[in-house]
Parts: sequence; C-alpha cells; structure tokens
Amino acid sequence: MTEPFAFFNPTLDVYISQGDLPHWRQPRALYFVTFRTADSLPHHLIEAWRIQREDWLNQHPKPWDEATADAYRERFPRQLQRSLDQAHGECLLRDKDLRELVDSSLRRFHQERYWLDEHVVAANHVHALIAPLGTWELSRILHSWKSFTATAINKAAHRSGPFWQKESYDHIVRNPIELEHIRNYIKAHK
Repeated sequence: MTEPFAFFNPTLDVYISQGDLPHWRQPRALYFVTFRTADSLPHHLIEAWRIQREDWLNQHPKPWDEATADAYRERFPRQLQRSLDQAHGECLLRDKDLRELVDSSLRRFHQERYWLDEHVVAANHVHALIAPLGTWELSRILHSWKSFTATAINKAAHRSGPFWQKESYDHIVRNPIELEHIRNYIKAHK
C-alpha cells in the first residue's frame, strides 16, 4: 500500500509562512507538529530561548548546509521540546477525561481530512504526525483541533481564556529514518 503522505522533497516548491516560527508547506507532506498549552513554558524560558536563537542565527547566516541545519534543529526546536517535557503550568491534560477529549478530537477526522500517525497528549502539550488530505491545510486542521478542545476544556474545567498557545511548531518529516526517530520520540511519551 502506498503511504498517504510524502517526505520533504527539496526539488519541489516550498511555501513558507512566518509567525514567531517559520512554517514550511508542501503538498502531501507529513508533518511532526507540537502544540502546547498557553501556560506550558514560563516567560523567562521563552525569552532566554529567543535571545539564544537570535544570537545563533546572526552567527550562522543562511543558506545552511545540512550539518548547520541539524545543529539548529538540535539546539532550538529540540531544546524547546525538552522544556515542554518538564511539565510547567497547570498541566490540565493530566486529567484522564480531558486527555481523552483531546485524543478523540485528534482521531475524529482521520482518513477524511488528514492521515493521523503516531500522536500523544502529554500533560501540557500534544505531539502528532499528520498529513493533510485533499484540500485540507495543516493550519486549518490545527485551528479546528485547538478551537474545539479549548472550548470543551474551559467548560469542563470551569475556566475561561486562552487554553492553547496561539502558534504551533511544525516540521516536514525528511525521510523514513527521521520518521522512525519521531515515532519513537512520541511513543516514549505514552
């Protein structure tokens, strides 16, 4: 059976949008995404990370070779992932019912709007491997997940205000070796 997704293809066009993070898009791409609760990282950690990243980028102007790109990914996105694993914030997703609400929302349109691979709902963040299907775009899928679950969680927890951080991290999976590494990383959270 042919996989319903493709790995990053350097010969195809890449659409890049910019928020606090760059977001690369390619048709049929498989993405590793992480979205986190609004209180998951203390402000001082985010600010220190941002300053270190800005300094590093100034010292390593693009274009990058593969070794420099790997160094960037290890130093910054992975560093942020490790900080999330320290479980800062309220960690409302430790509650079994709230965790299951998010998990069922992720599974809801599997094979209809997107292909959902390995995923996990952690105490203060979510990791998922996902490939949008048809005309569905990753940003629209993420917005749907986050909007629905934030409303439901706020109602269940008798709270109001933002539940999820506005921006999500996403990365186009490069190859089968990287895919296996990411799958193992997600499984280690379970």
